[in-house]
Amino acid sequence: MAAGDQVLDVLYHYTSQKGLLGILQKKEVWATQIQYLNDEVEFSHAWSVLLDTFPPPAERDPMESSMISQVTKVLPGANFHVCVCSLSELDDELSQWRAYCSPGSGFSVGFLVEDLKALVKKTGWQLIQCTYDPAAQIKLVTELFKKHLELYSKIVEYFGGEVPAAKESIDEQIDKFIEEFVALAPRIKHPSFKGEMEWRMVSPPIPSDKLQFREGRHTVIPYFPLTYYETGPCPLRAITVGPGFHLRVAAESVRSILFKEGWPGCEVRLTKGTVRDW
Repeated sequence: MAAGDQVLDVLYHYTSQKGLLGILQKKEVWATQIQYLNDEVEFSHAWSVLLDTFPPPAERDPMESSMISQVTKVLPGANFHVCVCSLSELDDELSQWRAYCSPGSGFSVGFLVEDLKALVKKTGWQLIQCTYDPAAQIKLVTELFKKHLELYSKIVEYFGGEVPAAKESIDEQIDKFIEEFVALAPRIKHPSFKGEMEWRMVSPPIPSDKLQFREGRHTVIPYFPLTYYETGPCPLRAITVGPGFHLRVAAESVRSILFKEGWPGCEVRLTKGTVRDW
């Protein structure tokens, strides 16, 4: 649900020319591995929120201290492949053009929420609304840690302490916490990004041999191509052509592709923004 309890019908994915062609011709959206998203504090912010919820060492009970020690030792170096596809409630937002699109060649593609919900149900992904409120973020990570601390405590108590016989089960429990924390982290965004009104499709852990790679500004970016369409009505509500120098020409080219792909009913809009030197 969007703000004001209004039904949310459409979410917009901002992309480049190459991304648009993949969406329209290959029927794919590219979900980026979370560590490589545009915001350099994407994952580290969620990690900071978790660390801030831990009590000072002198105030921890032995079991809590033991699990915190395990988590802080293992999680920063964990090699996980969770991929994220970013969406927004806004179809023509300057911060999104800057973040996800090349200057003068960006598009926002409006997907029907009903189709996105069916897609994540079929594939085992999640469709989540990002949380910007610090209190809500603390509640999310605290509840997750408490749940796993209880399980961790039961394992240690069953084996009579941290003895070799308990090691494998303890490691498995820590791995499970890390897996769930990594799945939660994409929901937690820094409050300064609140205006983006972002949602995300989040993958379960993806085997490394299923990842593909694309060029980035500074490094090669791992991503997963998620097929969003096979048959049925057009799942796109509208495509907005972002700020550039030849908006009407760009819009006509998009209409031509839509016609060729059998989706001529998808509306093509022009941004209300202006060309900027990003």
